[in-house]
Amino acid sequence: MGSLLNSNRVKSNSLDRGKRIEPENSMSIKDLSNPGEQSKSSKIESVTYYANVRINNHIKNKAEALSIIGVAKSQKDAIDRALDSFVEQLSDDEKRSFKNQLATLEAKDVKMKSEK
Repeated sequence: MGSLLNSNRVKSNSLDRGKRIEPENSMSIKDLSNPGEQSKSSKIESVTYYANVRINNHIKNKAEALSIIGVAKSQKDAIDRALDSFVEQLSDDEKRSFKNQLATLEAKDVKMKSEK
């Protein structure tokens, strides 16, 4: 039994790890000292991230039914199109107020995500 444990395999201490991986572009500490130059050229204007809205099963079923009959590509698309249609029905004053509120919320999202 001891002979099974003590095999005659050749033991190698080094592994072949392939070719050395190096970055395409290198940088130095000096490159980090002027972060303002880089952010001026790439100002973030809009961000998109997933958010959740609590809805009941009836609203979900309506959105899914619109998707199933082919009116919308997905539940998300059905809700987006329904909101767009709802906004179109608003009075001019309500539309202006809506656009202002939306711009404020979008700017808040950009600020929140760009600080991270």
